[in-house]
Amino acid sequence: GRYYNKDGSPTKEWYKFQRGLADKDKLLEERDKEDAKYPLCSSHYTEKDGGTVYCTDKSGGVSRDWAGYPRRYFSPGATTWRCVCAHPDNLSSPHIRLFPDCDPLSSSCKINKEKLDQLLKEEAFH
Repeated sequence: GRYYNKDGSPTKEWYKFQRGLADKDKLLEERDKEDAKYPLCSSHYTEKDGGTVYCTDKSGGVSRDWAGYPRRYFSPGATTWRCVCAHPDNLSSPHIRLFPDCDPLSSSCKINKEKLDQLLKEEAFH
């Protein structure tokens, strides 16, 4: 077969598959570390008031002893961003950008959909 030969010994394909599983586990572990360091921000939208992104000490489902500041986070190699709560120690990361018209030390930001749509069209993170 593909993964075992006639005498029941693993084939090269089996070992290749096992290496792939190990790589997947490593990627998942790295993603979990990134999610803990940069938890997702919370958001709220009403037709009347528009959108708001904000951070609490439980945003993104990650309980912690800090709330953080809403930022656009660009994962290395990603082509777009996600909203995260950045710890004060990580605000200078090259992977983090402010939301337009947001106070850098505010725990919430009003979101202007038109400006964000424009950013998504124009922004190329390098």
